[in-house]
Amino acid sequence: MNKTDEIIEQYLLDIRKAIHNLVPCETFLEGLRQELQEALSTSESCTLEELISQFGDPGTIAQEFLEDTEELHPKKIAKSKRKRNIIIGALIVVLVVSLGYLYVIHSQTQAKAVQTIEVIEE
Repeated sequence: MNKTDEIIEQYLLDIRKAIHNLVPCETFLEGLRQELQEALSTSESCTLEELISQFGDPGTIAQEFLEDTEELHPKKIAKSKRKRNIIIGALIVVLVVSLGYLYVIHSQTQAKAVQTIEVIEE
């Protein structure tokens, strides 16, 4: 790995840290890596400062990525939470009904055995 590749990897690491694992970003970072390698293929060596001045601050790039990512839009989050809550509620109702049904079945079908001991005297 040459010096330019090391600088690119550090730049991408800074972007990954700024994203804070809020959303999957591997595809975005891989595409960005390729663009940076193509853009810097002619230069022998570059510094992190030059990379930042040419392409932008990693924090800014991460912020723009997060703003463009649909997974962080409040309406979508609210909709997915509402859907999740409905599913959880339905599962709880099904569980309670199933347990009640099993209890009724169990109490009706359980045989009540009575043991009789007969003592025979001779």
